This record gives sequence, C-alpha cells and structure tokens, in this order.
Amino acid sequence: INLNKLSLYRTEIMGIAILWIVLFHSLIALGTSIFAAPFDFIKTIGYGGVDLFFCLSGFGLSCGWLKKQYAPLVFYQRRLGKILPPYIFTAVLYSLIHCVFLKRVDLKSVFLEFSGINFLAAKTYDWWFIPSIIICYLLFPLVMAILNKTSWNDKYKDFKGFWISISILSFPLLICILLALSSKSVHTISS
Repeated sequence: INLNKLSLYRTEIMGIAILWIVLFHSLIALGTSIFAAPFDFIKTIGYGGVDLFFCLSGFGLSCGWLKKQYAPLVFYQRRLGKILPPYIFTAVLYSLIHCVFLKRVDLKSVFLEFSGINFLAAKTYDWWFIPSIIICYLLFPLVMAILNKTSWNDKYKDFKGFWISISILSFPLLICILLALSSKSVHTISS
C-alpha cells in the first residue's frame, strides 16, 4: 500500500465518500432498466461511504499525530473546535424549524438527540454521526498512547498510521453494528 498516494488524495476520496452517502439518502431512482442496475446497486450500498469516511478520517488523524504529537487537551480543542460549532448551529436551526412547523417544543428530546444520548441509549439513528465521531476523537489520544508504548518493527513502521486508524475506527463501528443487531433482535422478538 502506498500511503503517500492515499494521503495525497485523501480529501478527494472523502468527497467521493460524502457524495456516495448523499446518493444513498437521496430519492433518485433511474428505474428498473438493465442500465440502472449498477447505479441502484451503488446507491443501496451507500452506507459504505460512511465507513470509508471514518477510515480516511482516522488515517488523517494518525498521520497528523505521528508528525506532531499533540497534548490531549490541545488535540481535543482543535478537533472539537472544528466540529462542534457547525454541529450546534445545525442542531439549533433544525430544532427551531421543527418547533415552528410542528409546533412542538420538547427540550429534553432535543437535548437527548443532539447530545448523542439517544443514539447510545435509545438506539435512534437520526443524529448519530457527530456523536460517533466525537467518541472516536475522545478515544484517539488513548489509543495513540497505547500504540506508542508498543514496539514497532521498522519493516511495518510505514503502516503504523494505517493500523492506528483501523484500530480507532473499529471500536465505534463495532458499537454501531452491535446496536443495530440488538435493535433488530428486539424488533424480531416483539413482532
């Protein structure tokens, strides 16, 4: 694996992953023709764009960390400083629009949804992405500290960032899979 090429085109690949996710959530349909079948297949597996985005994000974090080791507090300030302001703005705007059009104000459910508590406890997946990425950010310095204490063979040193990103991303994705499976089994039992 040439990690320099991956690093060079990471932003472009992340853009493709985002477009793939948007396609997955879109109402676009080309019909049932034989020419539409590949497009439909790509659309139906669009959740793969999320996995790709998480993996590339973890790769970028790992490469940045290995170049310049941050104190955990500085890391948290930089990461959360980038992600929380637009998230809070979007959450407030969404809540205001929801309250104006539906005439319902339930601050408790708004807090539970946007804080990620509903995602973790009630298994609702409406606003799951940002809480998931925050979990990754919170775990990242811990995982890096553990991996930095282990000895790496020089032969595998180039792959360190890749394996770190895979390690970090596996935990939240595993939680998502387990939550999804447990909600399906609860649904099956109650049916």
